[in-house]
Amino acid sequence: MYKRIINSTFYPVFENKFILMKALFLPLLSIIVLSELILKYHESGFIVIFLSILTFLLNITIAITTHRILLLGQDSIPPWGLFKFGGREFSFLITSIAIGLTIGVVVLFGAIPMMFMPESIIPQIILVIAVFFATVFFSRLSLALPSIAINKEISISDAWDYTKNYKLLTYFTIVIFPTIFTIILGIGYQLAIGFLIKVISPKLNILYPVLDVFITVFIVSALSATYKVIKEDHPEYFEKITRQENDALIINNKNRILVDTKKTPLSFEIIKNELIKQYEELGFTNTIVDKEDSWMIKNPEIKNAYVSLSFNKSQYKVEAYNIKEADLNLFSKEKEV
Repeated sequence: MYKRIINSTFYPVFENKFILMKALFLPLLSIIVLSELILKYHESGFIVIFLSILTFLLNITIAITTHRILLLGQDSIPPWGLFKFGGREFSFLITSIAIGLTIGVVVLFGAIPMMFMPESIIPQIILVIAVFFATVFFSRLSLALPSIAINKEISISDAWDYTKNYKLLTYFTIVIFPTIFTIILGIGYQLAIGFLIKVISPKLNILYPVLDVFITVFIVSALSATYKVIKEDHPEYFEKITRQENDALIINNKNRILVDTKKTPLSFEIIKNELIKQYEELGFTNTIVDKEDSWMIKNPEIKNAYVSLSFNKSQYKVEAYNIKEADLNLFSKEKEV
């Protein structure tokens, strides 16, 4: 699952690189202009605060745009990105502030002992523990953000509940992995930008906002990938699906189909055989896993591509990675959700 999320962090970004570049061009250009204005008017506190708020709002639109492209595709946004700050954006903003205040309060309480024992190591240890718990809160509550971005809004309390079985996963994919990526990429590119500024021109400091947006896109992508995996495992968290006692749910990345097993015979073997028919002609003939509740095939000539089927609690999950989605029309005579 960890490898799946890491792959899903990078692959969709590179796959949609031109769409992202076009959609984020104007917000990035605006951030560059605002950065220059902040440097110019740095002595005026009010102007700096105002410009910083505008920059933050632009970053909100960048995050929402990235989430929507990666989770819903290019048709989910206008070609040149989002410019309207409506209810969705306001909800994203309020939720971001709520998450920020939550982790800020945790860190603040952890810092209080340092006011009374500044020379002792104990308050420092308490502060480190508080920062750790703050990052735990962030990793679990931030799942609400991609859901808001794609108009499947859940509250931060829902996000807390939905991640209770994914604590280590969310901490790694939302905190540890993006932090390592940011440090490695950030240090390398900051040194490169600093060198260019000294050698060529100080005006190349506009590359710093470009680097910030570039890193932001990958951090958002990691959150999108985590959201996507949890949603695939538990679509009932994010979709209002009404299931009867005899209903079985078949899902892939695009469709969710309920099948009344009283009317239509359905089993793991039936779905597996249908997938074999669909993918044999594409060269997927190498069976990697073949168990009662999990199955996977690969094409020996294509690396990093597979088709899998898993079953859990009347739910069949079909996953086609780096290959076209499975056609579930065989079951579409039942109700699609």
